[in-house]
Amino acid sequence: MECPFCEAEEDRVFVRRDGFLCLWDGFPVAEGHALVIPSRHFSNWFDATLDEQVELLEGIELARQEIERRYQPNGYNIGINVGEAAGQTVNHLHIHVIPRYSGDVRDPRGGVRHVIPGKGNYFALRKDVQDSGESYIDDTVKQAVYGSAEKPLLAALGADIASSSSVEMAVAFVTQSGLSRIAPYLIDLLERNGRIRFLTGDYLDVTEPAALYRLHDWVQEYSGQVQVRVFRTDKKIGFHPKAYLVHQDYAGVTAYIGSSNLTRHALESGIEWNQRIEGNHHDSQMASIVSEFDALFRHPKSLEITPQWIDEYSKRRQVSTPISSAMAVDLDEEGPGEAATPHPIQQEALYALKATRDAGNRAGLVVMATGLGKTWLGAFDSVSFDRVLFVAHREEILRQALNTFRQIRPGANLGYYKGGQYDHDADVLFASVQTLGRKNHLAKFDSGRFDYIVVDEFHD
Repeated sequence: MECPFCEAEEDRVFVRRDGFLCLWDGFPVAEGHALVIPSRHFSNWFDATLDEQVELLEGIELARQEIERRYQPNGYNIGINVGEAAGQTVNHLHIHVIPRYSGDVRDPRGGVRHVIPGKGNYFALRKDVQDSGESYIDDTVKQAVYGSAEKPLLAALGADIASSSSVEMAVAFVTQSGLSRIAPYLIDLLERNGRIRFLTGDYLDVTEPAALYRLHDWVQEYSGQVQVRVFRTDKKIGFHPKAYLVHQDYAGVTAYIGSSNLTRHALESGIEWNQRIEGNHHDSQMASIVSEFDALFRHPKSLEITPQWIDEYSKRRQVSTPISSAMAVDLDEEGPGEAATPHPIQQEALYALKATRDAGNRAGLVVMATGLGKTWLGAFDSVSFDRVLFVAHREEILRQALNTFRQIRPGANLGYYKGGQYDHDADVLFASVQTLGRKNHLAKFDSGRFDYIVVDEFHD
């Protein structure tokens, strides 16, 4: 597999020296999150020469200066992951320079100690401090109820998810804008090999199909880590729960039980009432909550979502403005927002592609500088075609491409081809060169079913 740091994207690099480079993190945990990376490929700090270590320290200072110039943070965490057990996922040394801002977490004490959940704030673990009655936790940490612009549920829930191992949610409604607000926390959890069980419903047709399609993308993208089910309602049975269970480790659980569905309004500014409860699986109260969620998740009227079910739901859906207002969901406010549009350079390329097709050509080559959006161009150009195949050489690129196509085609059935089995009804299918090149898989793959194929840049 190619190293993403040996071939770093130029539009992310802001300092380049002979021995190192500084670039913006592709998945920042804070605004201004930067990486310092040695030019030579080696795995960790202890493999660096003394001269290289000195150069990397210079890189940290240059990164700090650029962050200060742009963002004015209130502090920093500087860290290195050494080895798989410590969380290293790219086998090329990289130093994280993470700016911190006042109020970005409820209680920052402990800092990097939080790599082990529950061990960060040693003040909370010291019996002498507890016995003294000293207030070692801020009032915001002790806050038990969330749900307003001053005490938004998203801030508290997101902070708990950041140190979690798994999350379970049961909400009557999920909207695209609500899911987008909590998505960074959930994707971070999945990237840490965490798990998600998500249950929503079709009650009053308020849940948005676009949000369900995005959830189904995660089911495919993070195979085995995400389960999404929908509770099918009828005239006799409604579905109106709002529960969020955050598992910090194998025993500890934090639950939010209250009135907030997964909508932007309910997460950020709505007047809601969500009780935060801490405990573990051995507590009778928490054990009951966990058990109730599990029973609801496995209820006979609960089924796993599929693109076919979402498409059928989308066609029969008849949500009304009075109903949505009564349920604290403003459909105009909760909508997906302004649609993505091509920038001038992409527009010029789109005109050229159309012209070459009008001239009878069936294939074209697009050459664009890094950062100008070739994947976006492919997505824009493909919208008039029913069946699309996107081919790239790395799984990481396929994930990024799926996210791009999802924004352009929010109601499409997007799927991965991983060899052998795949969804033959997918509107857009994403496949890697390696998978297509395997003879036993290629024989089962019908490329003729596609009327538009995008081949991303790749090397032999």
